Amino acid sequence: MTFEKKQITSSAYILPPGNMGLPFFGEAASLMSDPQDFSNRKHHQYGSIFKTRVLGQPIIYVSGVDACRFVLENENVYFENKMLPNIEALLGSSSLTIQTGQTHQDRRKLLRKVFSPVYLSEQVTIIREITEAYFTRWAKLKEFTWYPELRKYTFDIACKLLIGLDRASETKLCDLYETWSQGLFSFSFPLPWTKLGRALKSRQQILLYIEEIVNNRQHNSTSGKDALSLLLQARDENENSLSIDEIKDQILNLLSAGHGTLASSLASFCLLLAQHPNILEFCRVEQNKLNTLDTISIESLEQMSYLESVLKEVLRVIPPVGGGFRKVIKNCNFNDFLFPKGWRVIYEINLTHESPKLFVSPDVFDPSRFDLDVNNKAYFPFGGGKRRCLGENLAKLEMKMFAAMLINNCEWSLTKEQNLQIQQFPFPHPSDNLKVCFHRL
Repeated sequence: MTFEKKQITSSAYILPPGNMGLPFFGEAASLMSDPQDFSNRKHHQYGSIFKTRVLGQPIIYVSGVDACRFVLENENVYFENKMLPNIEALLGSSSLTIQTGQTHQDRRKLLRKVFSPVYLSEQVTIIREITEAYFTRWAKLKEFTWYPELRKYTFDIACKLLIGLDRASETKLCDLYETWSQGLFSFSFPLPWTKLGRALKSRQQILLYIEEIVNNRQHNSTSGKDALSLLLQARDENENSLSIDEIKDQILNLLSAGHGTLASSLASFCLLLAQHPNILEFCRVEQNKLNTLDTISIESLEQMSYLESVLKEVLRVIPPVGGGFRKVIKNCNFNDFLFPKGWRVIYEINLTHESPKLFVSPDVFDPSRFDLDVNNKAYFPFGGGKRRCLGENLAKLEMKMFAAMLINNCEWSLTKEQNLQIQQFPFPHPSDNLKVCFHRL
């Protein structure tokens, strides 16, 4: 879908409704106490588009498919990527998530090779082996809290695929990464004792850890099939290689993108199927008909059409990334609301996925809604436009392999008296971290 590009030529356009709050501070206190509740209340009061101010920065929130896609599909026209300052500091200026304009597009072309079909097919065996090892571990534990385990599992996979590191969850790197990730959405000052301050210190130690791996790889003149090897060999259109500093930032960026969101998505899958045993049974019927587990491959995964619909519905109900940030670089308007240059925009995927105008009975977990692919326009868990998630196909591969193997090999149930309400930060997960009973079939 393309949207008409409107340049402001008249004073007829008005700012969206909303409350700018106190001078400078705006509505910071209300937002920081519960960002999700703040957004829900404001949309209920003002509609799909509203304005606010936080610490001197005017912001426009948008939800709904047309408004979100207007923002996503006008990258470098009216909007550019602009993350929160703490996220920018933690990811690094050379990471793909932070880069903008032509630099971003050039790096996307280069990094796309990391996620080529050939690369993906080479990872199937690695993912299967790590998954099988964790199933064995969980069966021995019998009763445990699953979300932290899923974070270890996805961290092991991410580090193996990105930098060739085995059992990374047992290394110092994992502890450093956990401290680092806690600072991503912390609204604090970078003082040594705050979450952000500790995260910034961890970032420096993580980069040193990655640099040591890079130096060993270069010194030993060895090459592997992981992302690091591809980045070391990569050349841009002018045959220039990436600097070591950029490689470190890009690896940390990929690690974040491929770990936190995946662990969140898998936790959501496990939770929702435990709550809907009839859908789990339909998944098992499909798996029994295909009988491809022993020879699981990209080709066999493509045959699992019902599982595909289930995973789509999981990401609709609990998208691993609830939205994103942009900066207005040129005056524009949408639905006659003015988006002034210099303002920030937050587009909301999760609220769009919950809209009864876009999805019938959105509160119902119903994979059949995707049987005919009738909602693709309103469905964008991986973002859209020029910044659509580069690792989307790898994430889908990892999710589907995990799901297929889990359905065929394991039983799990939720323990009683736990809080299953979804906590949104740093990535969506059950408040009590998903306590389960687990055993092998």
